[in-house]
Amino acid sequence: MFEPTIQIFSIELSTYTTVIALALFIGGGFVLYRTPADERLRVFDVLIGGLIGGLILARVQHVLINWNHFVFHRNEILQINAGGLDWHGAFLGAGIGVLLVARWRKVNLVCLVDRLTLLLPLLLIAMWWGCWSASCNYGREVATLADYPAWFVWEGRDIFGLYAPRFHTQFVGITLSVFLMLLTLVLFFKKWLVFRRFWLLSISVTCIIFCIRWLQGDYSPTLSQIPIGYYFDIVLVVFVLYVFIRSPKQVDC
Repeated sequence: MFEPTIQIFSIELSTYTTVIALALFIGGGFVLYRTPADERLRVFDVLIGGLIGGLILARVQHVLINWNHFVFHRNEILQINAGGLDWHGAFLGAGIGVLLVARWRKVNLVCLVDRLTLLLPLLLIAMWWGCWSASCNYGREVATLADYPAWFVWEGRDIFGLYAPRFHTQFVGITLSVFLMLLTLVLFFKKWLVFRRFWLLSISVTCIIFCIRWLQGDYSPTLSQIPIGYYFDIVLVVFVLYVFIRSPKQVDC
C-alpha cells in the first residue's frame, strides 16, 4: 500500500500531490518536446492556463457535489493534497483555460490538443495512485475476500482510516490506466487517428471512471437514486463523441 506522504531528503510531501505534479511535468514536457522551438514559450503559457483552469473547476465541482460535508468543514475546501479533484471539472476547466490562452497566444489549438493526448493516461494513473495513498475513491465493502479474485479485493481503508474487506478500486483503476497508456503509445507510434486520438482517449477515460464508479464505496450524492457522477459521465461522453466525429483528419501543424 502506498503511504499518504513521501519523504524526499528532509522534506515530507503529500503522495497524492506529488504524483499528480509528476504526471503533469512528464506530460507537459512531452508536449513541449513535440512543439516547434519557436512556439514553445507560447505553448507553455497555454499549458499553464489549462493547469489553472483544470485545478479550479475540478476542486469547485468536488466541493459543490460534496457540500453537505464541506459546509461543516470549510477549512478543507482548499486542501487538495488529500484528494478531491473531479474528472469532469478538470476536463472542462482545462479546456476553457487552454482555449482562452491559445486564442490569446495564437497557438494552433487542433495541433496542441493532439499533443496533449499522452497527458490523459498519465493523469489517470497518477489519480488512482494518489487515491491509493490518500484512500479516496475507495471500494465498496464486501462480505469476504474469498468470494472474489485476489486482485479484485483487498483489506483496505476508507477515508476515515477504517479497514475492511472491499473492492480494490485503486488497483483496478491503475491497471486499466496502464492499458490505456499502452494504447496511447501504439496510436502515437503507428500515427493512427492523428488529431482525433485525444477525443478517443477522453471517452476511454470517462468510461473507465464510469465503470469503476459501480464498485466505489465513498459517499456520492444522488439524483433519482442514481449517483450524480453518472449523469456527468454520460453528458461528457456524448459531448466528446460529437467532437471526435467532427474532428478534422488532416491539419497543417
